[in-house]
Amino acid sequence: MAYHKQISIFGPHLKTFINIELMPPRKKLISPLGRLIENTSFSILCLYALVSILFFAILYTFIPSVTNKGQTIGFCDALYFSVTTFSSLGYGDITPRGIGKAITSIEVLTGITSVAFLVGKLASERQSALMLLLYTSEQQSRISGFTNDVSNLQNKIATSLLQKNSEELNTLSEASANYLSSICSYLILHANQGAIAEFGNISSLRRLYSALYQIQLEVLNVDKFLGLSEKAYKSYARAILKIANTASVLHNFHEKDKQGQHVLEKLSENGKTFHDWRAKLKSGTEIRVTQDTMTDDLLERIFIFMPEPEWNSQLLQTITKHFGIKKSVAQLCINTLLERHIWRKS
Repeated sequence: MAYHKQISIFGPHLKTFINIELMPPRKKLISPLGRLIENTSFSILCLYALVSILFFAILYTFIPSVTNKGQTIGFCDALYFSVTTFSSLGYGDITPRGIGKAITSIEVLTGITSVAFLVGKLASERQSALMLLLYTSEQQSRISGFTNDVSNLQNKIATSLLQKNSEELNTLSEASANYLSSICSYLILHANQGAIAEFGNISSLRRLYSALYQIQLEVLNVDKFLGLSEKAYKSYARAILKIANTASVLHNFHEKDKQGQHVLEKLSENGKTFHDWRAKLKSGTEIRVTQDTMTDDLLERIFIFMPEPEWNSQLLQTITKHFGIKKSVAQLCINTLLERHIWRKS
């Protein structure tokens, strides 16, 4: 499974952020030996024990290192001796001599270790199944909670955006970014350590991904809204890119879930959409918009900004760009200010 890959869709200035997240998973919750035993099947352990017994039997046969009442032994007796030595029984009818003592000592240690692994794995099998059941149940509960929280947060942001409530959007920005980032970090951690995407959580994860997609779209709309603080814009940008980056990482854990992969791809594409929008905003080909209708408040702000405008071809463009409104709305405001004799053409 390839974890090292460059995600260049967000632009070169974000490569450091993305490369950090796409590092190979570091499984540190248990030791390497523990991970090896956990991932080794019963059949491999049994095969290892059988090969060890045969290997030592062959050594005893071709190296005159054990005797049966002073006589060298054949393969059948050597196999019998290897089995009793491997299992630490040692009846005493066949005894090692010379280098045979070192060989039998190694086989005893090998046998004790192998039997311990087999017994331990067998004893823990039921416990592992119960722990997996509890883990899956706990993760489903947490994922459902995340989904509800994200949906509620998305509704708050959508309501504030609909009401053009800049103050509320500023207030929600940092908390939203921090909470969404914590969810993303949680998903990456448990995808690596707990295989959260493998055991009965697929449907719950799909719902969470869909909720993240909806809030990502809402935050994209917020970034196009004029009137927020620079800190708020940075927080919302962090949330969008964190979700997109996390989706790229989690894509590796949904190889058999095409529906989940599809949603994750859409989350990653939103990161590209955001980057393209920011590039256009920086170049001046796009502007942030505050509203699409004329209001008395907007007229007052335009008058304060230009109490005595210069009547030239740039007036309409200046108002449109400064207040982030459509040209039709700007023209309507100019006409209204003239009709109310607030502005006068010289």
